[in-house]
Amino acid sequence: MKLVVPFISMLLSVQVLVACNQKKEAEQDTLVTETVTVSSEEEIEEPPPPGFVSKYKTLQEWLFALCYSEEPKNADLDYHFGLFESPDEKTMVLTGVYTYNKDKNHSVSKIEFEPADMYYNLPKAEFEGITSAQLQDRLARQLEAFTKSEKFRQSFFHKAKSVIVDWKGEIWRRK
Repeated sequence: MKLVVPFISMLLSVQVLVACNQKKEAEQDTLVTETVTVSSEEEIEEPPPPGFVSKYKTLQEWLFALCYSEEPKNADLDYHFGLFESPDEKTMVLTGVYTYNKDKNHSVSKIEFEPADMYYNLPKAEFEGITSAQLQDRLARQLEAFTKSEKFRQSFFHKAKSVIVDWKGEIWRRK
């Protein structure tokens, strides 16, 4: 019987010690959850009108013509290059977007600049026989090269906050 008592008292003291430690851990591991709702409003560009035909033969010709077109009133824009795709047509689009915070968790993006020549039809030879991903990669590389050109540096594009390719992301940012 003497052997049992120390064992029981030892078990009781271990249980009390474990219970105290669990209480301390519970006090230290307080979990706080907070729900935050973030919202944004975005205007999106419209597809070209039915039957639209671009007057430019190459992407470079279109980009250079844009450099000489009307300047936007607001220079603090993000320029978005988008691509409308159908089986028979691929059309690039350019818009100037202004983004601001309506409140802490709510942003608004509005199209504030649509140049007169905002659309450009790609010639079929540019996209026949390649996948959409290959075309997008090729176009993104050409647009990145454009951002490094002297024409770009001397145009309204260089005053922008950024240039964004919708399927790739930002390719240029004002320093």
